[in-house]
Amino acid sequence: AYHYNLSDNIDKMLEFNHLAYQKADSQYSNSEALYYLKKIVDYKLEHYPDQELIDQIIQLSIYQQNIGQNKEALEFLNKAFKLDTESNNEKQIDLFLQIGRCYYYLNNSMEALKNYNLAFESAKKIEKEIEVAFPYLAIGSAKWFTGQMKKSIFYLTKAIEYMKEDELENIISTYGMRSWANTFLGEIEKAKEDLKVIEETIPKIKNPQILSSACHIISAVYS
Repeated sequence: AYHYNLSDNIDKMLEFNHLAYQKADSQYSNSEALYYLKKIVDYKLEHYPDQELIDQIIQLSIYQQNIGQNKEALEFLNKAFKLDTESNNEKQIDLFLQIGRCYYYLNNSMEALKNYNLAFESAKKIEKEIEVAFPYLAIGSAKWFTGQMKKSIFYLTKAIEYMKEDELENIISTYGMRSWANTFLGEIEKAKEDLKVIEETIPKIKNPQILSSACHIISAVYS
């Protein structure tokens, strides 16, 4: 890839950057995968943008988010929108979700929620269920902080439905907020069920900050 990046052989440049990107991805090397995939994306954006490029930009943005390059990710995602000629398709939903996530990491909750809601609206038009926990958690959190407990519980429950077992921090915060919401609504037994899940998760926690948060939630609700 290094050799062909310095040559005029475009086909080989694209081929070996793709191979290098796949290898880096298999080894969970975000920065390396980002480097090689960006070579492909930059070239295709300038010379022959196509529908496949949208998927490549979405994947590129995920690598960028993983290493904190959220502003850079937004620039690429906005370029991808200009390539998306099909209205209300699945790629548009993915773009809204990734843009929302970038804004979430940039602490811009209003823009994050705006894009998550656009993703849900687009999904509804094509009768598709969004099967990712993060947007449900973000909206559920926003409803929780504004005292809309019933709506918060709905979204938090959807987040739990799609949450992966290794997302320990999200598991703690989601069940914690739902237990608080149920306590507020007088659903004490439901709150206790959520606390039980947090208690069962504690032995898996290695991060002391997450452990402290879990213990705080349990003690606060029980008190």
